[in-house]
Amino acid sequence: MGFDHIIVGNSALGLSSAYRILLRDENARIAVIGPKARTGAATTAAGAMLGVYGELSEDHTTNVYTQTHFEMAYDAGHMWPQFVDDLNKEIPENLHTNIHPNGTYIVVNSRGSYDHDVTSFNAMIKALKEKDEPYDEVQSGDIPGFNPEDDSLPHRAIYIPGEKSINPAAVLGALDAFLQQSGRVEFIDEKASTLMVDSESNVTGVELNDGRILEGGTVVVAAGVGSQRLVDSVPALDGRVPLLYAGDGTSFSMSQGTLHPTQRIEHVIRTPNRAGACGIHVVPQAGDQFYIGAGNMLQENLLPGASAESATWVIGSTMHEINKRIGDARILSINQGNRPISADGFPMLGPSDSVKGLWMLSGTGRDGFHCSPLISKWLVDDMFGDKVEKEGGVPHAFDLFRPERPIIETVTYEESIDRAALEIKRALHETRGKLTTGLDVPFPEWLRNDIRSIMEDKLQSTRALTTAMMLPIVCRRTNGAVLRNYLANMEKAFAPVAKKIFS
Repeated sequence: MGFDHIIVGNSALGLSSAYRILLRDENARIAVIGPKARTGAATTAAGAMLGVYGELSEDHTTNVYTQTHFEMAYDAGHMWPQFVDDLNKEIPENLHTNIHPNGTYIVVNSRGSYDHDVTSFNAMIKALKEKDEPYDEVQSGDIPGFNPEDDSLPHRAIYIPGEKSINPAAVLGALDAFLQQSGRVEFIDEKASTLMVDSESNVTGVELNDGRILEGGTVVVAAGVGSQRLVDSVPALDGRVPLLYAGDGTSFSMSQGTLHPTQRIEHVIRTPNRAGACGIHVVPQAGDQFYIGAGNMLQENLLPGASAESATWVIGSTMHEINKRIGDARILSINQGNRPISADGFPMLGPSDSVKGLWMLSGTGRDGFHCSPLISKWLVDDMFGDKVEKEGGVPHAFDLFRPERPIIETVTYEESIDRAALEIKRALHETRGKLTTGLDVPFPEWLRNDIRSIMEDKLQSTRALTTAMMLPIVCRRTNGAVLRNYLANMEKAFAPVAKKIFS
């Protein structure tokens, strides 16, 4: 069975890519591969805050990589209104999706680590001013639906009217409807296991879990964390593509029918990003529903269902930091998703250098859904030879974040150890963690030594990993063999790779 394009992944990036391809070539035959239930997909557990400024931290402009990452989010945020309008014109009115009209409140409180939250907050305000984005500093008592516990007292808060949200399930439903009514797309309710590559390094299709083989002229891998399995199936890619972790997150869909009218959630309310994850947040949704989320625990292996620990933390933190009366709301569903997080923390976007006809869209962490209108446009522009270079010498993300690359290092090895220790300390502060007593050295120094020992003894590497803060957790569950093997293979694949800090 032959297709012009095979897209592995049926969530936000996969469906928006198929949508863009059909807008460019209405006669294209496309296969979209992925289980219909989308169990464990990042988008199914996403709150879909269309957040640009709320995601910022103090280092977002310190180098070309973090700056480009911010500009991606900024450009994508401005694309959403037109993307939704254009999509709605193509489908029946009862399937339309709409951006929620209200904006976002961002709150700095005593629950977070003061130094981190304030520096992130200041970075947001600086970026808002630079982009001339409207915002207001507000009193926390004026935030509708904001009623935290006394141990989470707010210091400062801003309201960004242009930072809105959308229901991700409705967006996927609208894209599904467009693709189905086109008559040009076949949905394959299965997982892909292997990329088929011929002797001349051309991708020719994919093999499915059930043994079927689909042939295609191009293959787009947009399967989130599942993309790792397909990369592993091609020897030519060994060590050339950053290893993917699953950012295991838990969220809840809630009914606010039992909440007092003064406690209802009508706006996004959130804290700054913390400890390698998004801050705690609530998001209004259609009808009487709202969303709360979300954690981000790195896993080497995909695990079914939501963890009790993560679920308890999300509920408890939301009640502590946002609204203590949310305990009166009714749980409609518990959602679990796996964000694809690369070993260096940056996305993998664009064509393969080793396999012709193969594109990869993964490693997007929390940004896959938000950036899907932009990334899918870039994909189609690149496929059809219309790639537009950025002005002013700024590199295109498809060049900067190419899938085949050595680890991107934006700090020195020692700085990465310091940052990891600090982030863990901040996470313990937020969770009111109990520290082990009787340490021979002060806690930060002990933690740095522990992380350094994991890097040098277990992983046998001195690469500056952005994800280093999670290593004590990941490597204590496993022996670190997966990451150790990847790092060793990367050194061979790109040898000699100079230890360079990119700026």
